[in-house]
Amino acid sequence: MPEKNVIIPMDEWIPAELMGLVRYGFIPQGLEDHWFVYCDESSIRFFRSWSGDCIFVGRFTDEDGGSRITELQVNRDPSQYTGTDDDSDVAMFLALVTGLYGGNADNYWKKVK
Repeated sequence: MPEKNVIIPMDEWIPAELMGLVRYGFIPQGLEDHWFVYCDESSIRFFRSWSGDCIFVGRFTDEDGGSRITELQVNRDPSQYTGTDDDSDVAMFLALVTGLYGGNADNYWKKVK
């Protein structure tokens, strides 16, 4: 994550069975896969697969029955990422996370500008 970034407070709950799938992350298999996803004990990190730039870091805490995403750090270096709208970035992050566990992300994608 570059120095130029923003931290957006969040309060998003993910049940344990779905968070288990998120924790696997994602390794791109082809050019059509745009994200490399790495999850550690307290964060979900999304990197652009072609450039390797870190775009999103969602921080979470584990609670009984699941995990709560408490904040989202977003890259604001315009040479790496051109997004500037916090609400749109939260929606994109949640759409990508939802895709990791196979959920329906349509409502999130509609909010991405």
